[in-house]
Amino acid sequence: MFGEFMIEMDEQYLAYRDKHFWTKGFVMVGREKLDCVPLFMGELADDIFVCGKTINLLKLCCPEHYLCDPGIPLPKMEVTFPCGDWVELKKSSKAIANEKQREILEERERAAQALVEITELIQKAKDAVELKKREDLKMLKEQMEQAFKHKALARKQEQESDIKRLEEAKDREVTTASVEEELKNKAREDLIKYYDELSREMEYREFRAQWHIRRSLLNSARAQFLAQEQARLETLKNQMTQASSAQTPAKIADVSSVQPGKEQEERVSTPASAPSPKYCFAHRKWREDRCIVESRTENEHFCFVRTKNLELKRKLSG
Repeated sequence: MFGEFMIEMDEQYLAYRDKHFWTKGFVMVGREKLDCVPLFMGELADDIFVCGKTINLLKLCCPEHYLCDPGIPLPKMEVTFPCGDWVELKKSSKAIANEKQREILEERERAAQALVEITELIQKAKDAVELKKREDLKMLKEQMEQAFKHKALARKQEQESDIKRLEEAKDREVTTASVEEELKNKAREDLIKYYDELSREMEYREFRAQWHIRRSLLNSARAQFLAQEQARLETLKNQMTQASSAQTPAKIADVSSVQPGKEQEERVSTPASAPSPKYCFAHRKWREDRCIVESRTENEHFCFVRTKNLELKRKLSG
């Protein structure tokens, strides 16, 4: 690499750390490969050149490599050797190949074991995930069942509360209807009682009005009768006074007791200071007219009230 064989170095490009170090740092001297190397190595010239550049590059990149470490002996390269050595070399090569094959098999076994372990771990992880999924699904199912139960219980309670409210509403309606019916019956009874009392009062007023009418119609006859009785009594008194002044008081009492009711009625109807007959007749006429008018008004009102009472009774009974 330092002037031997076919290699030349270019210090300028050896300082580069790019493709120029590889292409122009080391170059072959001759144009023909056979001129640079011995004849039997002509076909290996390029390989030898590339191998040298590679070792030099390896020293720069990885100086601790065993090919670059001077403390590690390099393998001996022999071109010719005896047949016994060839057999030994073949045996050692076979042993090395067997060792390599064994190492490869062991490596494969280790890889297979590792693959099995990895597969087991993956399967365990899958089983754990599947178990967790099943547990989660079970928990979700339980929660869903609990939610359904709570919802069903809430729906049942709501239905029971609705039924209870409906029953209470029906009871209130029945109670209200019964109370309303009682109030209606009471109002009907009170109204009937009121109109019965009003009818009795109208009957009493009618009776009083008719009595006043009869009394007013008999006023003239009564006054005439009283006047006649008064005149008869006066005549009788005068006759008795003229006939005998020596008659006993008992006899006078007998005469007076003949008609005590008439004398009492005369005293009630004719006071001591009685008005004149003309005034009494006019006053009596006015009272008769007034009683007739009042009786007519009361009779009309009584008839109206009785008619309304009968209509109300028919409506209430219907």
